[in-house]
Amino acid sequence: MKNAYLLATMAASVLASCTGTVNEAKPQRRDILEWVFASGTLQAETQYNLTAQTEGYLVAVNFKEGDIVGKNEVLAIVGNDENLINAQGAEELHQMATQNTRTSSPALQEMEAKIDAATAKLEQDTRQSERFARLHQSNSISTAEYEGAQLTLANSRSNLTALKKQYEQLRFSARQSEMAQRYAARVSLMLSGQNKLAAPAAGKVYIRNKQLGDYVSKGDIIATIGSPEVYARLNVDESGMPKLKVGQEVVLRVGADKDIVYDATIAQISPAFDEVSRSFIVKAHFNHAPTFHIMGSQLEANIFIGEIKAALVIPSDYLRYGNKVWLKDEQRLATIKPGIINNGWVQILSGLQAGQTIVKEDP
Repeated sequence: MKNAYLLATMAASVLASCTGTVNEAKPQRRDILEWVFASGTLQAETQYNLTAQTEGYLVAVNFKEGDIVGKNEVLAIVGNDENLINAQGAEELHQMATQNTRTSSPALQEMEAKIDAATAKLEQDTRQSERFARLHQSNSISTAEYEGAQLTLANSRSNLTALKKQYEQLRFSARQSEMAQRYAARVSLMLSGQNKLAAPAAGKVYIRNKQLGDYVSKGDIIATIGSPEVYARLNVDESGMPKLKVGQEVVLRVGADKDIVYDATIAQISPAFDEVSRSFIVKAHFNHAPTFHIMGSQLEANIFIGEIKAALVIPSDYLRYGNKVWLKDEQRLATIKPGIINNGWVQILSGLQAGQTIVKEDP
């Protein structure tokens, strides 16, 4: 990995020895590295918020920040007796509805008794109708009496058919009610289960938002959990984007631990402009896991985009406002066209030649 900080230190030492004074300098031909500066933060590779699914007081909190938790591990419990009572009541109603679907239920037994009575009456009326038919053929009864027996038989047959339909309708209604109560019981059971907050995926607890005894509402964030692996989320100015590509080397320093320099590699370049940060987002993976990995830590980064051989350079503190330098021999200001400016050096594209002496301050 090419290190910008080492390059600046080495080049400054060489240039100072050539000029013999810290107030004078001459342009030098040197190989320089081109970098794009970026700021950013440490982020977990994947993360999610553990949120309350019901309201109530936290009666148990089984984690702390920094803990590694497993999938489906219960991390907190919200005390909500209403959900438990509703679940119990819904299950009792389901059991009652189930009893009503059985042939031993009072309503079905009552209907069966009516059907048995109607069946017996139909058999009796059938025999009476047959007897009246024989009597009518022998002219022993009148036609009116015969027709009366036939009408009674028809009514008995219709009554039995209607009772059987009522029996089937009663069974259908009972099954329908059982099905509705079964689903209601399942929903209530699910809602009662929402009192327990379990981790949907394994990870590391980065932020704990609530404490034991806190009152939470549905949707409140209890904790932020993510993968233990972190990456650098970098904000890059639009001017540097055309030079970036996946695979380029990155030198990183964490704001809380600036003495350590980390090597990383660009893994992803966002195709869209981020309106929140007003920059483009670049994702860089660490080549080796950082020793400091608190999510949200501030980063400073330099992205290596190329190397220029034998570039004409001067120390950046000799460049004045308006891209001007003071020429010692000619005792005047000269305007230069700068190229790469980083790590204490300015590339000279035009306006200054090797051998000319420049000074920091006017004589």
